[in-house]
Amino acid sequence: MNTTITSLRLLILNESQEEAQRLTSMFQNVNKLCHAEHVISREVFDKLIREQYWDLVIAYDDTRSPTPAEAIRCIRQQDYDLPLILLTDDYANLSVVDGLKLGAVDVVELDNDQHLLLLVNRELTNRKHRSKTLLVESKLRKLEAHNRKLLDNSKDGIAFIQDDTLVYANDSFVEQCGYESRDDIEYTPLMD
Repeated sequence: MNTTITSLRLLILNESQEEAQRLTSMFQNVNKLCHAEHVISREVFDKLIREQYWDLVIAYDDTRSPTPAEAIRCIRQQDYDLPLILLTDDYANLSVVDGLKLGAVDVVELDNDQHLLLLVNRELTNRKHRSKTLLVESKLRKLEAHNRKLLDNSKDGIAFIQDDTLVYANDSFVEQCGYESRDDIEYTPLMD
């Protein structure tokens, strides 16, 4: 199977250390570097996500400390981009819909390793795209602020009109039109 995971920093919420080791071995068996932490308490989970960078959380639906719901709540409270995949013994215990309503990115049956590998790849790719998008949006905001500053400081009168409404006017334009401030002229409908 061709997977795109190159390395993975993984938190595993599970009562069984053996199952956590099985997951780690599964990733290593597909030649992927995996740094995994088996989480055994809410306090450890809180500390780990605050102090280190993690790619993904894999939680078993019956984990009690922390429960998947507590983990998702904690991730949301910290406003982290940290996807959580739920594993279940049986979809009768936890359906995909129930897992998605809880806040997981997906629900996978235990031992369906191929499905899990594909989900992990998908979530890592999605996360990479979100990071790139945030970076581009940040650069765009900086560029827009720089351009606005150039427009604001121009000695020439500059105005932008959109849908017959004046949406921007610099100070020079405001003065040339005889207004006292931009608030008096911006977002004013233009008359014939």
